[in-house]
Parts: sequence; structure tokens; C-alpha cells
Amino acid sequence: MPRNFVWPADALTHPGWTFGVDVSHHNGPVVWSMLQRQGVGFAYLKATQGTLFFDRSFAAHWRTLSELGGEKPILKGAYHFLSADVDAELQAEHFLRIVNAAGGLHAGDLPPCLDVEWDPRTINGAEIDAWDKYSAQQIVERIETWLRVVEKATGRRPIVYTNAIWWLSKTASSRALVDYPLWIADYAIEDLRNDEPRSLPGYRSPIWQFTDSGVMSEGGAIGRLDVSVFKGGRDDLVRTFAIRP
Repeated sequence: MPRNFVWPADALTHPGWTFGVDVSHHNGPVVWSMLQRQGVGFAYLKATQGTLFFDRSFAAHWRTLSELGGEKPILKGAYHFLSADVDAELQAEHFLRIVNAAGGLHAGDLPPCLDVEWDPRTINGAEIDAWDKYSAQQIVERIETWLRVVEKATGRRPIVYTNAIWWLSKTASSRALVDYPLWIADYAIEDLRNDEPRSLPGYRSPIWQFTDSGVMSEGGAIGRLDVSVFKGGRDDLVRTFAIRP
């Protein structure tokens, strides 16, 4: 898998797989119709972080994708970045409020996603991970709380976006979360060469984010994009996540 992924040429080299992007306000304007034409199959949009922040691009992206249409509409999903120092249940409620205000999660959408990884802070000029002061049990409990609240409210089992190295070091390979699929971020050169991310024993990892350096050859997005792959066709993706058109 190329680190410098170019749409649509590189996607066409794996015709049986489904490629997608994730975006936030950092990406600037996105012309979704152009991304759709170049083969983007799914998109995760940042909705919230902590209990106060909401991504100001989310609602517009969510509504545009809801109305995009076409023979193969881009499947859309919403994600929340979990902050280490804020109550997880309140964060879940914040996420639900923002998504509902934009039109809500529907059966035809991807499952809600929790982004849990390094939560950087700068103290005395040094950058630390805010999760460092918590035990593996405390971290797992926070993750589990958010997932439970969102699953109960939406009727959809969320997925978890994470980095394999962070996950193994911070959760101590806890088995408490194995029922939740992982969306793994892994840019390692060897794994790109093998078209296979680092595995986490016991977990299902149906989506792999393999680069943050994707570009659209025909435009539609400014700068570089995070690119992920589901190793199956659109129908397989729909079945895997129990999406109902």
C-alpha cells in the first residue's frame, strides 16, 4: 500500500477493496461530489472532542453526504475524540447531542466511532500524553463507559479508532473491549509493504488507516487526507457493520 496514496489510481489497484477518508475542520472545504467520483467509498467525520468542543464543519459535511445520492453514495459515520481528563459519560452525551442536531444517526450510516489515542498536553515546554497518569483499568473503564452510553442511545455497536502501539501500552491488552471492532491506524513501512496492519490478538480490525498523506488527483479537498481501507467490497462493508439502506 503506498504511503503517498493518490485517488483514484491507487484505489483502482485493489478493485475488490473499499477505500475511505476521515476529515475534520483541519481539512478545510471538501467537495464531496468530486471525492465520490474519484472512488471514495466511506467517510468518517469528526463531530466532537471532550464535553465542549464540536467540529464546526461536521453538520455541513453530515448533511451534504446525506443528500449526495448517486449510484454508490459515500457511506458516512461520526466520531468523537476521547479526552483523558473529562467524564466519559458526559463526553458521550455531548457527542449524541451534536450528531442529533445535525440530523442524527440512521440505519444506513456507519456505526459511531470513538477515537482513543494520545491526548497531548504541553507542560513546561514538554509534550506528554494526558493518559499517562491513569492505570490501564481506568482507561478501559472510560472507554467502556463512552461505548456503552452511545450503544444504548443509538442501538448501534460503536467501533474504536486507535493506534496499535498506544492500545497495547495503555490498555494492557484488556479483554473487556474485544467485542468492539477496532479501526487501526498503522503507517509502518513493513506493514504497508505487506498490505496488512499490525494485528491485535483477539480483536477484529475491519478498517485500517494506512496513511495520512492521501491526495485527490482531480481535487475536491485541500492538502493531504487520512486514507483507510476495508478489505472487501461495498456489500461486504454493509454486512460487516449491519448497515441497512
